[in-house]
Amino acid sequence: LVMAFFFTAVASYIVGLVGNSNSPVSGMTITAVLGAGALLHLFMRFGLLEIAATTAIAATLGIAGIVCCTACTSGDVCNDLKTGHLVGASPRSQQILQIIGVTVAAFVLAPVLTVLHEGSIRAGTGGIGGSELAAPQAVLFSKLTQGMFGSGDALPWNMIGVGAAIGVAILIADQILAAIRFPVRLYVMPVAVGIYLPPKLSVPILFGGVVHHLLARRSRRAGYDATGRGVLIASGAIAGESLLGVFAGFLAYAGYESLATGKILGWKEGPWTIATAFAFAAFIGWMAWVAARRPTR
Repeated sequence: LVMAFFFTAVASYIVGLVGNSNSPVSGMTITAVLGAGALLHLFMRFGLLEIAATTAIAATLGIAGIVCCTACTSGDVCNDLKTGHLVGASPRSQQILQIIGVTVAAFVLAPVLTVLHEGSIRAGTGGIGGSELAAPQAVLFSKLTQGMFGSGDALPWNMIGVGAAIGVAILIADQILAAIRFPVRLYVMPVAVGIYLPPKLSVPILFGGVVHHLLARRSRRAGYDATGRGVLIASGAIAGESLLGVFAGFLAYAGYESLATGKILGWKEGPWTIATAFAFAAFIGWMAWVAARRPTR
């Protein structure tokens, strides 16, 4: 409750300033894992609590999950209320629908995750955390809790120290860049995300950043906003990809693994990957072309 109280304020403030995509949920969840794990570890060490290591791991992850959901929901609600304020919506009506949305999601999310996990296993990709449904944050939380309570490999404190030192160095470098008014800044969170996310997730982020930079520069020269359309198209692509991923998971869960993975075409991984890359490049080009068109009056 205490951690959720403070993290709600952090998430709401950052989302209100920047947007929902920049909410530091991973960092707050890691803090919750470390805080809850450290308290349980101290209680167990001084004899105030006697539970098995697996129970302590489940309790730590349960606390972190509640804090994570609280921060995510508060940021999402804040973003929705901000959007409603901009378009003149009624806060009362928004809050009623927010409660309905959270209630419905609480009952929908578990079966969807079960379908995705089981469908991925049937398709041979290892479920959530496997090759196709990578979960780097979940793996990180698992290693942290296992290392705390001695049910797995010990925590590599030397690597954690190196990471902390790199973070401090990046902060110092960013302050130097700000002092000399360099046009490029060096922020800790994007660097950390780029380190632990797999390339197939970080490369599209890089492409999107390049396209946004080019469109923003064109906007300044042309005198109109060319980035708004790009944001709308990218938002639709994110939502559409998620829905299609859930649909493919349902197909695999229902026994249609070949249809869900595209193997029904008889293609092997190589041609399928090349075709996907060309389709992605074509989509990025089309998105940039549509966003850059001068609006008609």
